[in-house]
Amino acid sequence: MRELGVDAAVDRTTGDLGEALREVCPDGIDVYFDNVGGAVLDAALGNMALFGRVAVCGC
Repeated sequence: MRELGVDAAVDRTTGDLGEALREVCPDGIDVYFDNVGGAVLDAALGNMALFGRVAVCGC
């Protein structure tokens, strides 16, 4: 994560994605860029911060 300059990473293929997002973003997600939809979008929307922003690409 240091090499990429990110605070946290979540593997969407293991465990409960919504719970994993809550653990790394306890105050909610401020900005989410979506290009896939489905379960990943659902998990992100369930963890958005108040007044968080979602950019949707390719729908």
